[in-house]
Amino acid sequence: MGHAAKHDAVKSTVRAETNTVGTEALRLASKGDDKIEARDIQGEADKEYFDEIVKCVSSEPAKNWVDPFYVVIMVTKPGYLINVIRRRFFARQTLPEPSPDQTVWRFHPKTGDLEYLWSLPDLDAINEISMNRNFLRKEDAMLGQMVVDYLEKKLWAKHLPNN
Repeated sequence: MGHAAKHDAVKSTVRAETNTVGTEALRLASKGDDKIEARDIQGEADKEYFDEIVKCVSSEPAKNWVDPFYVVIMVTKPGYLINVIRRRFFARQTLPEPSPDQTVWRFHPKTGDLEYLWSLPDLDAINEISMNRNFLRKEDAMLGQMVVDYLEKKLWAKHLPNN
């Protein structure tokens, strides 16, 4: 067994003194939870959602259209970027065919009204909703009906301008 030498009590001039593991653990335990909830992330993403729609309807070529047209939002997840989801906004004069990861609005330029038509989640969620359609909560009923209409090939026809 060794003995303590005189210089063992000398403070280091190379490394600043840090907390012990126990002190650091107590500090972190008393600190609030820093995890980010999914709804917080979605809230941040939605802040600019309607601003993007306004940009879409007021830029070329849509800004010169006088008949009602459609704003389509496609959600994409690039395979090469982990945890990145992108939304692409574009205007078109014809009603798009429904597809997974898509939201569609109808814009009426003469009045400035924006009419919500549908939102479809990704394919996995569509399958999950379809399998559990009889057990959906009341607040999920609208999405559930959109999924059912999509699977029964009725969603597109319901929103044609003549209907």
